[in-house]
Amino acid sequence: MYRLFVPPETLASQPVVLGRELAHRLGRVLGLRLGDRVVLLDNTGWEYEGEIARLARDLVEVRLVGKSLARGEPATCIHLYQALLKATKIEWVLQKGTELGVSSFTPLVCRRSVPGTPAVDTMARWGKIIQQAAEQSGRGLLPALNPPLALAEAVAVAPGLRLLPWEGERARGLRAVLEAAMVASRGGHPNTQPVARSLKPEARSPQPEARSPWPEISLFIGPEGGWEEEEVALASSRGAVAVSLGARILRAETAGLAAAAAILYQAGELGGW
Repeated sequence: MYRLFVPPETLASQPVVLGRELAHRLGRVLGLRLGDRVVLLDNTGWEYEGEIARLARDLVEVRLVGKSLARGEPATCIHLYQALLKATKIEWVLQKGTELGVSSFTPLVCRRSVPGTPAVDTMARWGKIIQQAAEQSGRGLLPALNPPLALAEAVAVAPGLRLLPWEGERARGLRAVLEAAMVASRGGHPNTQPVARSLKPEARSPQPEARSPWPEISLFIGPEGGWEEEEVALASSRGAVAVSLGARILRAETAGLAAAAAILYQAGELGGW
């Protein structure tokens, strides 16, 4: 079934009435007909299954038939701070990061990143890419897209465990740092139950059973030219931990996705169990 994010207020009455843009998308683009089922999402973690009861040129009416919790939200909240890249590369990161389960994206300004600040229409296009990827991949919450930040400011405000993958790091691998953080979060006892999910109130999923050994992780991914040592030192002085992703050097658009996938796998949220 097709999944669509809609303003929460549109779900307050029956049938749900959607406007011209969604009518065009459902009828002309997707080719849906009367009686077809769709899933409407209100960006709170709930999903509403409905049946198309009317499909006109300028509106569509959907009769709701069920409500359930979205199952596509990971308990581990990953905040990806991605150095600004060329347009096609950062758009790819936004799309695939959303599919994987990243909770927020913040463009990062650093010494070797692509210069300039994204325009308003660019940010709007990026938001649309995130929304479409969230609908396709079964997400129940839209990942936040934050304004660009300088590295120093981003490290200061980033929540949770702050990790900075860097090819110059040799002593600490990502897995070892995650395991150490897991033990520390459980009071030094590796066999106690994992801590509860902790999200900002505006992004909280209504899934009380969700658990993660790392409620929030902030990932700092450098530019195509790599981090400068002074930047790594600055981030480390403010609490970030430099980690290695292995013997191979990954591209800037690959590193964050690989790290996010590894974190979710370690948390038991990627792999089908």
